[in-house]
Parts: sequence; C-alpha cells; structure tokens
Amino acid sequence: MRAIAAGILATLVSLSTPWATAAAACPSPDQLPVVGGEELSDLDDLIDRVVTGSDGRPVGTVWDVTLDRCRAPQDIVVTEEGSPDRKVAIPITRIRTVTDDNRLVLKDITVAEAHTLPPFHTEGSMTSLGGRQ
Repeated sequence: MRAIAAGILATLVSLSTPWATAAAACPSPDQLPVVGGEELSDLDDLIDRVVTGSDGRPVGTVWDVTLDRCRAPQDIVVTEEGSPDRKVAIPITRIRTVTDDNRLVLKDITVAEAHTLPPFHTEGSMTSLGGRQ
C-alpha cells in the first residue's frame, strides 16, 4: 500500500513540477531578450524591420511582437509582403540572425512556407508589445 501511495505522490509531484519550474523560469528584469543570437535593449527596435525567409526573399515587415507571461518576446507578427492586410505570427525562436542592415532572417521558413501559415488574430488574453488590435 505504501508503494502505491509513494507512486501516486511521485506522479503528483512530477505533474506539478512544470508549473513550479515555469514560474521560476522568468528571466530577471535586467536580462536582455536574445533575438537571432543578439541581445536587444529595446524590443521596439523589432517593429518595422524587414523579415527575410531562409530562401533570402522578403517575407514582410514586423508589425507587432507578442509577449509571453514573463513579458519576453514570443512571436513576431509579420505583415506579409504584397498582402498588407494579412498578418502571420512567427515564433521568435525561428529567427536565425539579425543582419548588419537590421533584417531578421528566418531559419527553415521560406516565403512560400510563410504564406501557408494561418492568419494572425489577436486574442483577448494576448499581450503584445504594441497592443495593436
């Protein structure tokens, strides 16, 4: 019986660990976010940057940045080249590099693949840098 109780307790502890770990995982306010391998002192600097696909072609321009619960950048919201009314969210982790001319180059996402992403829609609980709707 003790073995069963210990197994149940171990399972409950392992289920609660992700939440405890996630709460502790927020960076300190002094820690700068890293985007494309570079620290950014101001996330506003991402707005209006050109986003280039892994094929070297322009995907569009950064319109907004969504933030996670720690207020760290989560996605860039990109207005697609040639379709100013269509916006897509691309995870910040998919930015390979920031070029010398401040373009954001994606890893493993071509322009054609970006066009297949679902359209971005704001959610009531979503936090964004620009607070755009």
